[in-house]
Amino acid sequence: MKKRRDNPPFLHFFAFIFLKAIDIYTFIVYNGGIGGRDMKTKDLIALLEKNGWKFKRHGANHDIYVKGKERESVVRHRETDEELARAIIRRRGLQ
Repeated sequence: MKKRRDNPPFLHFFAFIFLKAIDIYTFIVYNGGIGGRDMKTKDLIALLEKNGWKFKRHGANHDIYVKGKERESVVRHRETDEELARAIIRRRGLQ
């Protein structure tokens, strides 16, 4: 009877890593990317206006809001990237 030849252990390891990479890729694709969810732009604008920011003008692709001498640009899309919204909130101290 022939002796059965098993695959070397490192092949099992690489197969495991490959399958995990596919799982992670699938999760990222079906959950909207690595950045996570987006924030509604109208919610960000409401937060700015609640904190005393006033609409000044339309830019090319952005709306400009001012408070005193400070200026903030907000994209004119339905949704704003979560990281950008967090940066604006943190930079301006919005609550």
